[in-house]
Amino acid sequence: MLASADALLFSLRPQAMDIPAIAMNTPETLLQDAHRQAVGFFGVLEHPGEGTIRTIGIPQQWSESPATLRHSALRLRERTEALLGEYGFGLDEIGALLQPRGARAAAPAEPAA
Repeated sequence: MLASADALLFSLRPQAMDIPAIAMNTPETLLQDAHRQAVGFFGVLEHPGEGTIRTIGIPQQWSESPATLRHSALRLRERTEALLGEYGFGLDEIGALLQPRGARAAAPAEPAA
């Protein structure tokens, strides 16, 4: 692996010849990348079931309707009943789908310790 200064020099030489090139990050250096830190690429979110998790930022900015993370990532089956209701299923139909071999819903989440 190249040292940081060597990686920078290695990427500048091709750029001087109009050849696109960049220094690559490793998983270990990705979080410390100066550009990603400056643009807020990574964030931290408190997830109700998982605790503190790292998130990836929203890659675009909208002046009229700014994009935001409105809720944490859902757990598998977390909103089964609500989603089926949004798609027009009635309570009886949802109940039938939740029977064995049908749709499944998650057990209530345990709060993070």
